[in-house]
Amino acid sequence: MFPGLAKYYSPDLEIRLKVEKLEAPRKLMDEIREKNMVAKKRTRAKDRARRELMLAQAARNSAMETIRLRLREHELAIDMLKSQEQQEELRVREAEQHIVSVRASDDGSLLPCLSHESESNAGSGRSTADDAEEFFTNALEGKGCDFLEMWSEHAHGRLPA
Repeated sequence: MFPGLAKYYSPDLEIRLKVEKLEAPRKLMDEIREKNMVAKKRTRAKDRARRELMLAQAARNSAMETIRLRLREHELAIDMLKSQEQQEELRVREAEQHIVSVRASDDGSLLPCLSHESESNAGSGRSTADDAEEFFTNALEGKGCDFLEMWSEHAHGRLPA
C-alpha cells in the first residue's frame, strides 16, 4: 500500500490514514512531502518560464512592430524626397527653357523677355513674384536682358508694373 502512495498523496489522505490508525512510516511520509515540494517547485518553475516566454515574445513582437514602423517612415521619406527631386528637375527644365528662349530673342529688350515669360508660365501655376525674381536674377547674372535697361524702362512707365 505504501510504495504507490506517493502518487496519490494529499493532506486529506494523511488525515484519513491517521483516523484509521494507519500510519505510513515517517521516512515514507517525508519522502512523499519532498516529492510534493519538488512537484510544486517544478510547477512554479514552469509557470515562471511560461510567463518569461510570453514577456520575451511580447518584447520581440513590439520590437518588430517598431522596426516595421520605422521602415515605413523611411519609405515615406524616400518617396517625399523623390517627389521633391522631380519637382526640382521640372523647375530646372523650365528655367533652362526660359534661358534658352531669352538668349534666342533678337533684340534682347525687356519686352520680349516679359511677353515670353508670361506665355510660358501662364498655365504653370507659378506666381508672377516667382517669375519676376527669376527674371531679375537671370538678368543680374547676364543671362537675359540688361538690368539697367529694364530698370529705366520700368521707371519711365514703358512697362506695366
